[in-house]
Amino acid sequence: RSISYLLFRLEFAAPSMIICSYFLVVLWTRSTISLKKPGKGILLASWMAAALFLIPPLVSTANGFAYGGKGLENARAASCLSAIDLFEEIGEHAGEGGVILSDPVTSYCIPAFSDVSVVCTYDQHSVPNDSTAIERIVDCRDVLSPATSISEITEILDYYDVSHIALNGRIPLYAISMYWQMDSERAALSASRFKDLNGIFREVYENDRVWLFEYLGASHAHIDDGDFSPGDSSSIATVNLIASGITNISVADAVTVKEPGKRGETLELNLEWIRTGEISAGSYMAYFRFDADYPKGRLYNHSYSKLYRKLIESIRGKRYRFRHDFIPMGGIHPLDQWPLMRRINEKISVSIPEDIEPGYYDVSVKLVHSVKTPNYHIKDLLRDDDIYSGEVVARIRIE
Repeated sequence: RSISYLLFRLEFAAPSMIICSYFLVVLWTRSTISLKKPGKGILLASWMAAALFLIPPLVSTANGFAYGGKGLENARAASCLSAIDLFEEIGEHAGEGGVILSDPVTSYCIPAFSDVSVVCTYDQHSVPNDSTAIERIVDCRDVLSPATSISEITEILDYYDVSHIALNGRIPLYAISMYWQMDSERAALSASRFKDLNGIFREVYENDRVWLFEYLGASHAHIDDGDFSPGDSSSIATVNLIASGITNISVADAVTVKEPGKRGETLELNLEWIRTGEISAGSYMAYFRFDADYPKGRLYNHSYSKLYRKLIESIRGKRYRFRHDFIPMGGIHPLDQWPLMRRINEKISVSIPEDIEPGYYDVSVKLVHSVKTPNYHIKDLLRDDDIYSGEVVARIRIE
């Protein structure tokens, strides 16, 4: 039933370019050298099929290596080069042998621009057989979490012999890590905290949402700025709860939305999570999905509703569904550490696509264990009620 992982790996097992090349050789041989040549109709159909299969790899190859103008500008903004000034400062201040603690995405880029070491790297992109990869990713998260005490932070920094901490608030929204991620708001909060601890940290660089701090040592580690819990820790949850998709994590029955939303703009949603029991530490991903009703003619059938909807969307040039993926609380406040039976308030900014049909949309939420490549069932490819289907928590109007 689960076929998507096989399809995902098929290109690596049997590259389409090699298959196309083989069929072109066979087709050319049969049409020019073979004594028994096929008919014109078969030849025409064969050449059309070859062209059809050859075009996608040629186009993807060109797009992968050829940039220019606006495309080059967009590619640079979405790459590691967006924080090149931070990497240059790391090379200047940390020097050879320095150890940098940062988020997984930034840590993955740092060694390409400076001769330093990093505490963690990006998700599964680690050295072979590294049994500490996830542990180091979690340690970096704890250092940058406001819930971690100063003594715990310095203990982690000393353990890894960290020389500098790099904060990057320019990470593109699409660059989602499996365990936690940094954004401009969280980077600014961490920077503010480190600035207040100038006996332990020294700011050496700040510019447009990036910071570099030197770690001076734990001489003032006895200073503790108290515990911090996300959300309203004094408010015991007594509301009716909605299933999230993960056992012992629920959604409160109130999602406040400023209506109406407008296409091409950002919509702010306030979501309340509640942990009702113990859950295991791990990687979790949440999905906000927006669904509007669409015309259903005589050919509609639930068994292939997704294919039918996509056909209607392609004919009309408007979409009736879009999705927003996010890590709850950015992963900085992991689910397994949320206070029990307390409201965890989270504000989510959702970019509304410009090509959707205006009207009323049902907003659903689904929480799942995060994996690098989802293994879809066949029904996920054919039907609208797929792996991302969750409980409806709100209904909003989009103009």
